[in-house]
Amino acid sequence: MKIILKSLSCLAILCCLAGLAHADGPDRSKLPSPGQETSYTAPDVQTYTLNNGMAVWHIEQEQAPLISLQIVLPNGAASDPETKAGTASMMVDMLDEGAGTRDALQISDAFAQLATDYSASASTDTISFGLNMLAEELEPSLALLTEIITAPTFPENEFDRIKAQRQSRAIQTESDPSSTAFVVARRVMYQDGYGAISALGTRDSLARIDLEDVKGAYASLIRPMEATIVAVGAVDKETLLTALNNSLGTWTDAAQGPEAKLAAVNPEPGPKG
Repeated sequence: MKIILKSLSCLAILCCLAGLAHADGPDRSKLPSPGQETSYTAPDVQTYTLNNGMAVWHIEQEQAPLISLQIVLPNGAASDPETKAGTASMMVDMLDEGAGTRDALQISDAFAQLATDYSASASTDTISFGLNMLAEELEPSLALLTEIITAPTFPENEFDRIKAQRQSRAIQTESDPSSTAFVVARRVMYQDGYGAISALGTRDSLARIDLEDVKGAYASLIRPMEATIVAVGAVDKETLLTALNNSLGTWTDAAQGPEAKLAAVNPEPGPKG
């Protein structure tokens, strides 16, 4: 009997607490009223030009001692040779596998010592490079990025490894229904024209790519006069421009090849017949 009374007492207390919680909670019998109106002012974007003509977009933010920097080039996988889709993406992947006097491990170690995150990618329309770094490591991080972009060595053993990895990934993709559906949808919409094949290429197209194709893509796509630098973070104009002119500002088109051209576009996209 005592156990039953204790149980009923506990139940009563819980019911009271539940009632209090409900009383203090939101009124769900009607829609909530709008909150106070807030205002937003977009940050001012400052634009500059480096000594070599590269465009710079800059937003100074002092909330944290960090800087995020992107370099965007306006040509990407759409310029891949018709039967060698994936060339631009593989080229970008090769740049940090060896540059100047450093090999891939030395480049990785150098970024790790600076606590700087490096990224690079190629999409259909663009190639981009990124750095996320401590503000105090701006100059050495830019120096390392400049070495990667301007003096890649394209070691053959690293090319063979990356090509094999990408071919394996392409085979794995073929076994995934959602990925296969996406590939087929692109081909149906664009057939053999612009954007028909993923920037990563296919098993067959990757097999056709050799090291000379990658070097040719580098010469035609990685060009300073077509690049835009976007920098956001804890750095003022003078510090940023000094660091950029001493690094990327020394990059020229002198050693580059002919400008990349887009693949021919099918004038009648969509399924035939």
